[in-house]
Amino acid sequence: METNSGSIKYNVIYKSNINLTLYDSFGGEVKSFINGVQNPGLYEIKMNDDNIRSGVYFCRIYHGDNFETKRVLYIRENPNKTT
Repeated sequence: METNSGSIKYNVIYKSNINLTLYDSFGGEVKSFINGVQNPGLYEIKMNDDNIRSGVYFCRIYHGDNFETKRVLYIRENPNKTT
């Protein structure tokens, strides 16, 4: 799993149940992105939800019986910003 620029990239090696969830720094679930069976391949999820505030989060992916957790620094751009 790789996180950068407001996206989460992950690779599914074999067809299996995938659960990809974002947690806040207190361990509370913020958003469940994926919860279901996925075929092998490379996937990317954009974190462009208006309900997610800027901050430090933890992204956990369950792949069969294994899991991986990554720290995510998410910084929302100000939609009202003028240049």
